[in-house]
Amino acid sequence: MLVALLFLRAVLPRRRSIAGTGEMVSVCVALGNAGYSAPVSSDEELMAAYIAGDKAAFRELFQRYTPLLQRAMARDLRSPEEANDLVQQTFLHLHRSRLDFEPGRKLKPWIFTIALNLKREYFRRNKRRYETSLDDERVAEPFEGPRGQERSDAARETERALRMLPAEQREVIELHWFGGLSFPEVAEAVGSTVAAVKVRAHRGYVALRARLGDGVPDPEQVHAGKPSVAESK
Repeated sequence: MLVALLFLRAVLPRRRSIAGTGEMVSVCVALGNAGYSAPVSSDEELMAAYIAGDKAAFRELFQRYTPLLQRAMARDLRSPEEANDLVQQTFLHLHRSRLDFEPGRKLKPWIFTIALNLKREYFRRNKRRYETSLDDERVAEPFEGPRGQERSDAARETERALRMLPAEQREVIELHWFGGLSFPEVAEAVGSTVAAVKVRAHRGYVALRARLGDGVPDPEQVHAGKPSVAESK
């Protein structure tokens, strides 16, 4: 974790450097005025620029992906510090493996593959299962939902419903709905087939829709390959 922290301190702007794991989210927000004033480059163009030595491109990728990775990590970890550590390690691995990134490849499933592998390794190393208590009030808010207290309540109910799903269904839905990955990208990230992840997603969406109603993507449309809530944004 220390190596990852030192790496991010070196790459991110010094006046906005990370002093500790608890500042990951605030740093991500603060970076809104760093590097690019209006992001127009694709993820793949930014990655190519970073491989060529452009640190500003890395800062933009950090800004884009930190919130997504935070949500992906936080759902199965009780401690925000643990989630932040894994996010930092994901960017360190991205840096170390940057020359392995193939031109023409999509970045999002590649970086999510790194993140998921790190999370799985974390649980293997600590001999723990994915553990998130149904009574745990800490939630990562989904993209859709009402404002204010209503949004908070909706996010909390969505989180509880997600926790009741089998792990393999929850993982696919988090990547597809909240991460905005297409089914081929989800399949690449989880190391499965498109058909298999569609089945997991369909079953998960059916269960979620039964509990949460129309705020959840229609399982039949999802299975047919039509865009989810996150994809249609």
